[in-house]
Amino acid sequence: MSKQTRAAGVLILLCVAVCLLTQGRAAAERHVTAHVLENGLQVLILEKRTVPVVAVQVWYRVGSRHDPEERRGIAHLFEHMMFRGSEKYGPEEHARLINDVGGSSNAYTFFDMTVYHERLPSSELELALELEADRMDRLALTQETLDTEREVVKEEFRGYADDPFFEVLSQALEILYPNHPYGLTPLGRMADLEALSLDDCQAFYESRYAPNNAVLVIVGDTDAANALTLCEKHFGGMTSNRTASPGDLALEPREEIGPHKLRAAIPVRATALAFYVPEANHADTAPLRVLAHILWDGESSRLHTRLVRDRELAVAVLGHHQVVQGPGVFACGAAHLPNISSRKVARALVQELGRLKKEDVTDGELEKARKQLLAAKVFERYTAEGLADGLGFAEVVEGDYRCFEDELDDFRRVNKADIRRVANEYFTDANRVVFFVRPKRSNPLIWLYGVIRSLF
Repeated sequence: MSKQTRAAGVLILLCVAVCLLTQGRAAAERHVTAHVLENGLQVLILEKRTVPVVAVQVWYRVGSRHDPEERRGIAHLFEHMMFRGSEKYGPEEHARLINDVGGSSNAYTFFDMTVYHERLPSSELELALELEADRMDRLALTQETLDTEREVVKEEFRGYADDPFFEVLSQALEILYPNHPYGLTPLGRMADLEALSLDDCQAFYESRYAPNNAVLVIVGDTDAANALTLCEKHFGGMTSNRTASPGDLALEPREEIGPHKLRAAIPVRATALAFYVPEANHADTAPLRVLAHILWDGESSRLHTRLVRDRELAVAVLGHHQVVQGPGVFACGAAHLPNISSRKVARALVQELGRLKKEDVTDGELEKARKQLLAAKVFERYTAEGLADGLGFAEVVEGDYRCFEDELDDFRRVNKADIRRVANEYFTDANRVVFFVRPKRSNPLIWLYGVIRSLF
C-alpha cells in the first residue's frame, strides 16, 4: 500500500469518526428514562429511532465473584441453564422464538454480572420482555437439566485446556487475587461443578435471580412510555427476594511481588508487569484507560516503539486494563525470543513506566490516544446493542448509568498532569507483580533464530 493510499484511508476514517462522534454524543445525551418497579427491578430505556430494531438486555448483579465457596462456577453454569426452559416454554424455545421473528439472543458471565441479551425487530419487543420475565420467575430446574448443562460446561473446560491465553490467565489470577472472588476465571473449578446438587442450584436461583437484583435495559425504536407499560405488565407481578450478600472485595496484604514463573503452550517467552488499580467508578479509571492506549495500542505506541523497534528486545507488546467493581489490574508486557532474558525485558518495562513518572507525555501522544479511545467508544454507541451494553455496564459495574453519559467527556478532560499523576500513584515497586512466562516445550529453532537476529 502506498503512502498516499494509506493517508487517504486514514483521512476517510477520521471523517467517519468525526461524523460518528457527533451522532454518538447526541445518542449519549438523549434522555434515558429510568424507573424502578415496586419489586426493585431497575429499568433503563433509551429511544433510538434510526432503524426498526430494539435491544433488550437483563443485567443480573451476579457474576463469578458471587459463587459460593466450594461451588465456584455456578454463576456461569446458570447462564446455560437459563436457556433450558420454564413452566411455559420448553428447552431452547426462548432462543427459537427470538430467531423465528428475525432476532438473535445470547448471554455471557463475567466477574461482576451475568447478562442476557436480545436484538430483534422493534415490533417484537413484548416477546423479548415476556420471555425474559418468564425465566426470571419460573425457570424449570430439573436433575436432567443440571446433568446436561454440567456436561456442556465441562466440555468448555476441555476446550480451553490447550488455550495458552486461558492457561496464563488462570495462573495469573490465582497469584494476583489470592483467596479472592476474582481469583478464578468465570468457569470456576471442575471439582466444584461435579459436586453441585439440584438443591444448590435452586438456592442460587432463588437468592440471585430476582427483580431487585437485576437491571433491564431497552434501547431502540420504541416509545419509552409504552415500553415501561410492557415492563410493568410482565415483571411487575413478581415479588422481590432477599438477595445474598455481595461479599468482600478487599485484597489481602501482599509481600511477594515475584517474579512469578509460569509455563504455557506458547512459542516464545513473555514478560509482564501487573499493578493494582482502583475500581471502575474511580476518577482515575479514565486517565488509566487513556494511558493504556499510549503504552501499547499500535505500532506507534511507547512500548512497541522502544522495546520492539528501537531496542529490539521484543517481537510484540501486550497489555490489559481490567475494569471491575473491585480492585482492578493494569498489566503490560512483551513477547520476546528466548535469547533475551526475562529480567532484561522486565527492567526495560520498568524503565519505560518510570519515564512516565518523570516526564509528561507529548501533546501528540495524548491527542492520538484520546482520539483513538473516543472513536472506539463512538463506534460502540452507533448500535442499539452498543448503547445498551454501555448503560448496563455503567449501572451495574460503575454504580450509576449516568457514568455512561459522562464517559466521553471524562476522556476528553484527561490531561498530561493526570497521566503523570496516575503513573506515580500506581506504578510503584510495592504495587508491582512480575510474571515470567516460558513455553512448556522449548524450540531450538526459535532460540537459533533469536541468536542470528541479534547479530544483524
